[in-house]
Amino acid sequence: MNTSEKFFNVVQWIHDDIVTAKQAPGLIVGLSGTDSIVAFLAAYRALDRANKAHRLYGVHFAPSEDFLADYPEAEKHTWFNKEIIPWLRERTHLAQIVVDDSIDWRFDGLRWGMLADMSVMNMAERKMRESDNKYWILGTRNRTEDRLNNYSVASTIASVQPLIKLYKSEILDICEWLEVPQLVIKKSCEADCICGREELRAHFGRELDIILNANATSLANTDYVNLNPTLKQKLCEYISERVSKGAFKKRIPYGP
Repeated sequence: MNTSEKFFNVVQWIHDDIVTAKQAPGLIVGLSGTDSIVAFLAAYRALDRANKAHRLYGVHFAPSEDFLADYPEAEKHTWFNKEIIPWLRERTHLAQIVVDDSIDWRFDGLRWGMLADMSVMNMAERKMRESDNKYWILGTRNRTEDRLNNYSVASTIASVQPLIKLYKSEILDICEWLEVPQLVIKKSCEADCICGREELRAHFGRELDIILNANATSLANTDYVNLNPTLKQKLCEYISERVSKGAFKKRIPYGP
């Protein structure tokens, strides 16, 4: 399957299963990087097919002016707001995209909690939305994160996970095909403690996906065989550590 087919399969699934069959009244996405951009653009095309593109809501959580005044070093985290939000707005002009600086954007729980509130509440009027004006939370977990158990418990609040079958390397290929600004693609290959992306995974993402896919399919293809043995060992150890550390996530919520 080529890159465009992978993207349009996501679009088709959102349209057929979420928008049409399950009658989602709208979709809300937290915007921060390549995964969320692909999910947002796919959702826009799916909703547009149903003449509901205006029911897509994108939210980017950014540092406030007061925060930047106290911590000027946080300016390096404003690139998405300055460079990517305008690009997204040009391509999804019917969707609503807002930049929210009311919370500390560094905390994952606050971001997901705010998305949950915004999905059911009109924050400006401080009142609950009518049923047809609510939003389902669109998650951005990819297959790499899912196999590694490398996602936050807070993020499990999402109602829909459209990227769950796509490895991170496939997401990056889709971004290239969609002509997403190179800045955001470059940032996704850098270590980032805020989003939990360690240096090894950031720098060797494609190699990591090759191993994860080989483990899942029990097929050692040419790419797997040609991996540097030392790197392969490091990545296998990393995979084992991450899977073990996050194994509890597959078992929650605990119950009697």
